[in-house]
Amino acid sequence: MITLDPASGTSTFLAEVIRLVLNTYATKYGEGAKPQLARDYLLHNIYGFEEMMAPYAMGHLKMFIILQQLGLKLQKNERFNLYLTNTLEMENIEQTDLPGIASLSRESRRAGEIKKETPITVILGNPPYAGHSTNKSKNTWIGEKIQDYKYIDDKPLDEKNSKWLQDDYVKFIRFAQHLIDENPNQEGVIGF
Repeated sequence: MITLDPASGTSTFLAEVIRLVLNTYATKYGEGAKPQLARDYLLHNIYGFEEMMAPYAMGHLKMFIILQQLGLKLQKNERFNLYLTNTLEMENIEQTDLPGIASLSRESRRAGEIKKETPITVILGNPPYAGHSTNKSKNTWIGEKIQDYKYIDDKPLDEKNSKWLQDDYVKFIRFAQHLIDENPNQEGVIGF
């Protein structure tokens, strides 16, 4: 199972996923293997995307503390898979060598790879909701798929008040469904 919180904020949902997985595992198999499970499995199969810098930074700090409390001390080259990105934006930041910007472009490129290539099976969290979307750009994933998310089984929704189709929450649900559709087995679960 590969898990994604597409609007991670401070990683509250992902922190609970990690706690639940590790505590359930420890109940069944004992405490000793928790750090290895976290290192081998959780650090490679749980992802978060966040668009705003402050929650992104707090999310990394929270995950660092939680992983340490659970017995996993991150090594120099390890990190929790929380990426600074607009989930609905599919274009990557252009590569550059400018100080400070180079790391953001690497972060954007890695987030884009995850969006396009990783078979996500669990999408959870609390994405933003607002009748007036902040994701109106034609460059967003939803902008490219605008007609696609207004149809189900090739039939138009015929929504009387189409304003609600512009709600970011609806766009995140459609993005989650897209991730499931792209899985080889087209299986997954959405928990928003």
